[in-house]
Amino acid sequence: MYCTSPIFLDFQQPSRPFTQELRDALFDMLGFVAMTDKDDQAKNADPATGQEPTQTPPPAATFVPADLSAAHGIPPAMVGVAAIVGLVMGLGLGALAFGEDSGESAAPAPSAKPVKKAPPKVLSVVDKLRAADHDTMEAYSEKDPISLETEELFALHEGKATQKRLALEGYAEQLEGVNLLEDSDKLARLKEFARDPDTMIPTLRLIANMDSALGMDLLYYFWIGTKRENALTKLSQVMVHSKDLRAKASPALAVAIDLREALKKDPPVCETFADLIPRITEVADSRSHRLVAKLFRDRGCGKTKREDCYACIHEDKKPLKVALAATRTRKAPKVR
Repeated sequence: MYCTSPIFLDFQQPSRPFTQELRDALFDMLGFVAMTDKDDQAKNADPATGQEPTQTPPPAATFVPADLSAAHGIPPAMVGVAAIVGLVMGLGLGALAFGEDSGESAAPAPSAKPVKKAPPKVLSVVDKLRAADHDTMEAYSEKDPISLETEELFALHEGKATQKRLALEGYAEQLEGVNLLEDSDKLARLKEFARDPDTMIPTLRLIANMDSALGMDLLYYFWIGTKRENALTKLSQVMVHSKDLRAKASPALAVAIDLREALKKDPPVCETFADLIPRITEVADSRSHRLVAKLFRDRGCGKTKREDCYACIHEDKKPLKVALAATRTRKAPKVR
């Protein structure tokens, strides 16, 4: 008796409804084949023994599919059903493979939904004041500050600061190609922006970004030319001594800065001033005049403060006098 090897198909997780239908159809066909096979065996059984007569299979050389039923004793119904099953399986698996390969591409693209635009946001009075809205600012500037709510009062102040910064931006656009030393109005306007707390930082940034030495001249003026120390003088002093801006200083301003740093030391190092005298004579201007004049003092050091701090340059005061005269003849840039 011959039996074929069982074929196992994975129907546990079908990827499409079609596989479920294919599985049910195959199981129905196999059930029908089993019933037909039993009927044929019963008909061909030997009445005496009740067993199906055995048949000798044909030689392998003469085996052909057409003789499958007659040569092997397989019922014709089973051969036909097996052929149908093979055909259905081939078509089903081919359709399944084609669906897996092209299912995604064949799926219709979802239609794009129109994007709904959000309605424009209605700004409150406080928002308009902060944004420096012209009409709102004008209306609230005329009101008595006591009548305003706290947030309105803050927003009004923020709006005024915004207006000043916008004015500074417009002013900066007008500076291109302008020599501030020759335009006193624009120079005065720049100093006003620097002294105003609302525009101090952006103004100092504008000055620091100047390519010429004028930016350092202005910073030195804000540091030294202000009688009372404030935020502007402190920040300007730091900027003057910063490494990146120090390189932009003119030779005359560089000598003045070095003189101030040397005079701050306690006690002063006399040799430092001896090295500075040639530079003072060559390039220093009026900004160094009062600083050089201090070098003529012959007291101020020692425990009693009666010793000469600059004894090394007082042995021969002629170079010092020449340096002082040079600072008197050279004028500093007019940034005051």
